[in-house]
Amino acid sequence: MTLFDRDMVVHVSDVAIMDLLLAGMESYHNRRNDQPVETGGLLWGSIRDDGDMDHVTVAHVSTDTHGKRHPEHFTLNQVSTQAKCDLMNQRWPHLAMIGDFHTHPYSHYDEVPSDGSEFSRGDFDWYEKYHTRETWAGRVGLVLTLAKLKRHDRRSVNPSVKKRHGNTLYWQLGRYRFWLAAYAIDSVGDRLVVSPQSNRERSRQYVYIDVPTINGTNAWFTYDY
Repeated sequence: MTLFDRDMVVHVSDVAIMDLLLAGMESYHNRRNDQPVETGGLLWGSIRDDGDMDHVTVAHVSTDTHGKRHPEHFTLNQVSTQAKCDLMNQRWPHLAMIGDFHTHPYSHYDEVPSDGSEFSRGDFDWYEKYHTRETWAGRVGLVLTLAKLKRHDRRSVNPSVKKRHGNTLYWQLGRYRFWLAAYAIDSVGDRLVVSPQSNRERSRQYVYIDVPTINGTNAWFTYDY
């Protein structure tokens, strides 16, 4: 069995999803040119390679308060990233830096394009064109998309997972719609490869996302594509 024959499940803890939502909401209301700006940071947890399926647990999330924020993108501060990794290794060595997250904020729900909750082309390139395993140790990437419903919009949704790759969960809290998408970051030779990607031979087909706080404690067991 090759790497790309294995599926991955990304388990996001209650603490981690709370941290993600709080970071996303804070940055969402920090506007620039009347547009919400992105934020991002690091993911801390553990990884278990288990035969035909890899399990990644996101236990904690730290926000990069000194990253570069723009309406179109977010860039991690590499100095603080290394300092955080050193600190965690000394005091909490059971938690590894397993990846990063960033947000895709939209002012209103009707502004979110069909692929707005997915990695952008620039997101894929950040890993695959500008980094190798030597320069980036993360194994997963998360993107949290958030948008506000308009006052007259009373649409509501039950938490659901998009069917195509199993990697995107969407739900609603109050007047906000959220999407959380997970991606595997694998190394092949001296390159990093992001999965899932449609119509690509070297890509994991499924990267399931499991957020028990949102979609229940056994939801990922029912994924059947």
